[in-house]
Amino acid sequence: MPADPGVPLRRLISAVADGVTRESMGELVSREVALWVPHDALNLVGLDPLSGTVSFGFWHRYPWDLARAQMLNAFLGDDALRPIDLARRQVPVGMVCAESHGRAERGRAGSILSAHGVTCELRLLLRDGPNLWGVLCLFREAGRPVFGADDADRLVRLSPLLSAALRGYVRAGRAPAGPALPSGVIVVGGDHVVRGVTAQARAWLAELRDAGVSDWLFAPEGAAVALAAATSPDPDPPSGARPMICVPAAHAGRWVALQAQPFEGGGGADVAVVVQAATGELLLPAFAAWYGLTPRERCVVGHLRDGLAQKQIAHRLGLSPYTVSDHLKAVFRKTNTHGRDELMAILGGG
Repeated sequence: MPADPGVPLRRLISAVADGVTRESMGELVSREVALWVPHDALNLVGLDPLSGTVSFGFWHRYPWDLARAQMLNAFLGDDALRPIDLARRQVPVGMVCAESHGRAERGRAGSILSAHGVTCELRLLLRDGPNLWGVLCLFREAGRPVFGADDADRLVRLSPLLSAALRGYVRAGRAPAGPALPSGVIVVGGDHVVRGVTAQARAWLAELRDAGVSDWLFAPEGAAVALAAATSPDPDPPSGARPMICVPAAHAGRWVALQAQPFEGGGGADVAVVVQAATGELLLPAFAAWYGLTPRERCVVGHLRDGLAQKQIAHRLGLSPYTVSDHLKAVFRKTNTHGRDELMAILGGG
């Protein structure tokens, strides 16, 4: 085991900065984390910083059928280690073991692990202050010892650098090369199976497949947003409160918004998932969170996207043009853009 947890994780951050591919990311994270906590499989999930719902992810030896079973259990079962629950309990790590180990937090979650030949899962919440950036899940196969307190302690030490690696990955995405497709709709049934896909949505799926995103885009991303809508306590929320996630451009080739609403409230009804380019007001909140923009900087960018000149923005906000210029310089530095046109190309405005 290395003497300094920063050494392997700094290698990971360096690889992200050099443009590591999505396909290689899961294996790379697994190799570096294994120096500290040995494991047999890994799932690194990036969360939408606003909704806390899964937005993208990387896997290493983590089967899709286990991913789907755990996703359904997170919304419909007894998963005690959901990111939002870990955050509320103010604990950074949690563990669940297969039924045969008789640990406290097992139930259906333990049965799922047992059915897939897994003896134990150790889950780390990646957060920085109020922001939830992701979750790291490590698995050990049947016949291997369960994770211990020492494993959990070592994993917590990796949290800041893993969070930085996730943010670095998202920030590496650039503006798309061409115009976006029209919005499409996918209908997900109460049994959580896709019932219908519009022609526009099929075109989106083809584009995302070309970008390297799995054929089953809606597991976990789209299925998660559909389940979030289906299980929402408010059957008719305001439009701005409908479950939505933004998949980053680094993962999908362009920022993609998935927004869902049940046809007939909650309780197992069909859900319409709209897939569209995330631009403007759809994108700006998540974009500002990932790039660390301050509320004032986000406000300035919003006015810039609306076509206002710097002097107009200054007048609108009651600031001096020099102050607005300073805010914009900070935005360009944080987003690694070189002016208004490049920034607006990412946000789809101007």
